[in-house]
Amino acid sequence: MTEPLPQIEVSPDDTIEVEIVFADNQLVIINNGKEVHSTKSDRAGGRLNAKIDIKGSLVAGKNYLTFLGIAWGPRLQFNYNFLVNGQNIASHSDNTGQCPAGKGKAYLKSFIVILKD
Repeated sequence: MTEPLPQIEVSPDDTIEVEIVFADNQLVIINNGKEVHSTKSDRAGGRLNAKIDIKGSLVAGKNYLTFLGIAWGPRLQFNYNFLVNGQNIASHSDNTGQCPAGKGKAYLKSFIVILKD
């Protein structure tokens, strides 16, 4: 059974950002099927703490926002926060630290962002 995607309503006056804390090995942000941002890093490189303004990628009405975390061993760590006006609306943290030898791991999270006119 498929659960409906979570929905977040925002207005044109809102600040809409994604804070990427770690992206080991890669974190991709996709909106309506188009890549908005991609960050690759190595956990050894330390925290990114990068804030990405994604408001410009949103269209009026429904936006299908997807976060794809990709890791290929042996370490993995991807963490992000979806911020509206500085408030954390959605986040994910995966710090399991290990992938089986020769294998990778992926994280996929989607939700609908409704940009009101």
